[in-house]
Amino acid sequence: MGGTSAPINSRTVAIATVAELGEEAMALLRPDLHPLDFVALLMEKALFPDAVRFVAHALPKREAVWWGWVCARRAAGENPPPKIKAALDATERWIAQPNEDNRRLAMAAAEKAELGTAAGCAGLAAFFSGGSLAPPDAPPVPPGEFLAAKAVAGAVIFAAGIIGSLGLIACCIGVFFTITYAAAIQAGVAAWFERVQATPPAPAAPSAPAA
Repeated sequence: MGGTSAPINSRTVAIATVAELGEEAMALLRPDLHPLDFVALLMEKALFPDAVRFVAHALPKREAVWWGWVCARRAAGENPPPKIKAALDATERWIAQPNEDNRRLAMAAAEKAELGTAAGCAGLAAFFSGGSLAPPDAPPVPPGEFLAAKAVAGAVIFAAGIIGSLGLIACCIGVFFTITYAAAIQAGVAAWFERVQATPPAPAAPSAPAA
C-alpha cells in the first residue's frame, strides 16, 4: 500500500503564486520546501529575477521597501544625480518614520526620479505600502495588497541591471539570508536620526530691510 505524498509547503506556494514566478521556477516547488530553501534553489538554478520576486513578496512591506532601497542606493553610487538622491532620501525618511506625510513625499520624489529607475521604484514601493492612492482630499483608494512587493522587485532588478545582475542579486539575496530585518530597520532609523541631528541648521533667511 503506497504512502500519501507530503503536502507542499503552503506558505512557499502562496508566495510563489502571488509573486507570479515563471513556469521553470514554479516547477521547482517540492513537498515541504521551506521558503528559504526555495530561494536557495532558485539561486542555484540561476533564476535570479524569480528569486528577487519571491523575496520581495515574502518580506513584510516595510522590510521589503528597506531591501529595495538598499539595492537602489548601492546602484546610485557615491554621487547620484540630484533627483535620484532626493528619491533615496525621501524613501529613507519613510523607512525611518513610516507616516502618511513621508509616504506621499516618497512618491513625489519617486516621480521626479522617474519610475523606471531603482530609486523611483523604491519610493513607489513606500507609497504602495498602505494608505490611499487617491489625493488626500479624495475618497480613499487602498493599494493592492502586493503592489509594494512588485515595486520592490522592480527596484532590485533595475539596480541589478546597472551593477551587474549576478553580483548584485547574489549580494541582496545574501542579505535576505543573513540579516535580521527588525534589527536592520532599527539600526537604519538610529543612523538616519543621528545624521539628521548632526546636520547643521540651515542659515536663517536675511531680514527684510527696514522701511
